Amino acid sequence: MKMPISKGCFLFVLLALSIALTVSNVAADDCENVWCVANPKASRDAQQKDIDVLCNVMDCSPIKSGGACFEPNTILDHASFVFNTYFKDRACYPARCNFGGDATITKTNPSHGSCTFK
Repeated sequence: MKMPISKGCFLFVLLALSIALTVSNVAADDCENVWCVANPKASRDAQQKDIDVLCNVMDCSPIKSGGACFEPNTILDHASFVFNTYFKDRACYPARCNFGGDATITKTNPSHGSCTFK
């Protein structure tokens, strides 16, 4: 049994996909010049939870004691490194840098000292 789809619904879906792909491609084209960092206005508790979750699925050794990005030893700095690594590993799609408002995109390279952000 075929389920008919209205023309309006089809056009809405097509428009939504077009916008999503356009926004994603803008970020992907400029991936070398954008970074995903912790939002300073967000809750540190929420950002710590994000770090805990992400470090279960990615390498977080640079933010561990002795790692290149351990200092400064703050949730904000560690979250920035983890958020950016996740973001860059996923082609810089804007939707990959949000984490419920805990992160934001910047054009300022957050690398410092021996801690290099991708």
